[in-house]
Amino acid sequence: MKRHWILLLLGTALPRLALANVIFPAFAAPFFVQFFFPIILATVVLVEVLVCRYHWRELTAMTALLLVCLSNLVSWIVGVMVVSFVFPHGLETGATGRTGPGNLFEIFLWASLPVAFLLSALIEGYIFWRFRRKMELSRPFLVSFRANGVSYLFIAALFVWFVPGEF
Repeated sequence: MKRHWILLLLGTALPRLALANVIFPAFAAPFFVQFFFPIILATVVLVEVLVCRYHWRELTAMTALLLVCLSNLVSWIVGVMVVSFVFPHGLETGATGRTGPGNLFEIFLWASLPVAFLLSALIEGYIFWRFRRKMELSRPFLVSFRANGVSYLFIAALFVWFVPGEF
């Protein structure tokens, strides 16, 4: 039993330690946050599966899980590419040659939440839409916006908790 507590402690502490040395574009933060806090990924998937099952009661839990995982994977790949190349990154290279967060990084970080929400909801809605006939899914974009809305409220709450700044 002691081993489980040690693993749990390491699992929650190590991502925070790793976060200190990671550099990524500010607008990509909502897409990368789940790698540092795996509980976020599990919670987001669970929430989106529950929302999908609420709207599409005919789906089995496993089918809803597969659909949510597929749509989130596609959304993550496309979202990271879009925000990495289209939006400002907020990183600056200092006099020592080290790259780190610039003066606008925090502003871009907060602006990334609605952008990531919109991108994710549209991309995932499109994936749901592609399966609408095969799985008899009604209103795929509405379901996607609701599922992502709940997920991004959770992610935004974590941003408030972990991201420095004044509110």
